[in-house]
Amino acid sequence: MMSFKELSGFELLERIELRGEDAHSWVAIVADSALAPDAVEEFATEIQAQSDENTNVRVVPIEGLLLNDIRDKVQSPSNDAVILLGFEGRSKEFWASLDVNRSALERPGALFLWLSRSALSDLCRHAPNIRSYIGPSIFAFTGTKGALTVDARERRLKELAEKFHMSNSEIIRRAEEKKIEPEPEFVEWLLLLRRSDLV
Repeated sequence: MMSFKELSGFELLERIELRGEDAHSWVAIVADSALAPDAVEEFATEIQAQSDENTNVRVVPIEGLLLNDIRDKVQSPSNDAVILLGFEGRSKEFWASLDVNRSALERPGALFLWLSRSALSDLCRHAPNIRSYIGPSIFAFTGTKGALTVDARERRLKELAEKFHMSNSEIIRRAEEKKIEPEPEFVEWLLLLRRSDLV
């Protein structure tokens, strides 16, 4: 079973390249809001530095844009790597439209969806086809300082367990039985437990 990974831009690029040039790679990057906006530029720079010199990396803000506008930006050109950001607070209707028209965004170049935990929750709830298409490619970007320390992870897991009066095994069981909503804190909990397959 695929586990949730915290990866650098370089490690993500390696995974994309292993899929082959013709792969339509969609990757969800979950970043703590405290890292933004510098983290997006840091991530783009890291991807660019490790890419072939002919590959460009674009950061495309989509706040307030409709699907047609997003499609135009993503497809012009279509062979570079694009990081889409600005998914926070989008409506259920926006996600449903994106979900139904997913093929409009398919392209040869990699597509990174830069998401907060809340936006990932919205994607899981309102865009099941996109969630399925992304599959296990949900990763955390933690900045130059790297992944959470073991102690920090354990502290946060303990906080969540105390807040919701549930153990780690119970949240996993409930997720397996589809008895929890994809709320941001539940998403975070499962990601910390390396169970993105249940998000």
